[in-house]
Amino acid sequence: MFVNPGMFINRGMALNKGMIVSKGRVMRVLCGRWWACCLGLAALAAAGCGEKGGSEKKLTFDEQLRKAAAQSAADVRAREFVRIAGEQFQAKDVGGAMQTVKRAHRAADEVADLSTRVSVCCFAAETLARVGQSDAAAEFVAKAISAAENIQDLETRARQLARIAQAQARFAPQMASVSIEEAEKLAAEVEDLYGRVLVLAMVGRSYDALGRTEEGQRVFASAVEYAGTIEDAQRRTMALAEVAVQQALGKRQAESEKTFKDAMKHCQQVEPALARVHALADIAQKLSRAGSPDRAHKLLIEAEKLSASIAEPDAQTEALLLIRSLMAKLPRQ
Repeated sequence: MFVNPGMFINRGMALNKGMIVSKGRVMRVLCGRWWACCLGLAALAAAGCGEKGGSEKKLTFDEQLRKAAAQSAADVRAREFVRIAGEQFQAKDVGGAMQTVKRAHRAADEVADLSTRVSVCCFAAETLARVGQSDAAAEFVAKAISAAENIQDLETRARQLARIAQAQARFAPQMASVSIEEAEKLAAEVEDLYGRVLVLAMVGRSYDALGRTEEGQRVFASAVEYAGTIEDAQRRTMALAEVAVQQALGKRQAESEKTFKDAMKHCQQVEPALARVHALADIAQKLSRAGSPDRAHKLLIEAEKLSASIAEPDAQTEALLLIRSLMAKLPRQ
């Protein structure tokens, strides 16, 4: 529990090893410590200024590769190898970059979760396409498609196909069209309305990435319509917020703003208060993803106030921990 030293001073006394200490002595002790801290921080700042150049020295490619190889998680290791390969291509170290790409492939193959493997491969494809390596990008897309085809859950497979289409749009628009049309067909087969909306939101954004804005508009409108029919208010709110995120990422700012407002309107219908706090937290995270961090934090403040009004202690604790962890986690600008 945080204890404010001032609370003792305001009362005129403090406890120190069972003895009563005068207010003046406490003030002298605290002030002395405060000045010591200030001097210490000043010294650290001065030292930091003098060593700035050395502490920010960029690692060589070999050093970066050794650091990446030490990562225990295969997906993190693969992403690091891809990032380094991209920098090597930009530095015209083509031979070294191709060797690093091979290491990224091996790491990607070690990723057990198929959805995560798709995500890693799409990241690799997009990174390599940006540095003009379309053939290398296509190899990662092929690996992503293979992983997606083995995903049993229909909704998850459809979402990953939509994600693959976004990666393909950078260098192979015709292949991307095939992937996105397949994802849209699968969306129609998803029975859970919430899951169908999530797929359609990604499909709409993928159409926008391909420049097929009319199809994107059609799919987004369908996603909003389906979201409005979800019976549970919390899931309805979360579905609309996800559509709004994808609209924002697809540069549909006016539509995104309207959908976020709809999500907030439905959020007011969520009961009990703990469920509404979770819904507000979800909207805040999505506002942050959509590029509105200030609005996200304002919403978290509103959710924190609501949390404090929850009568049941365990529920209130859960709500406050959720909100305060997000306040610390989400960027402010």
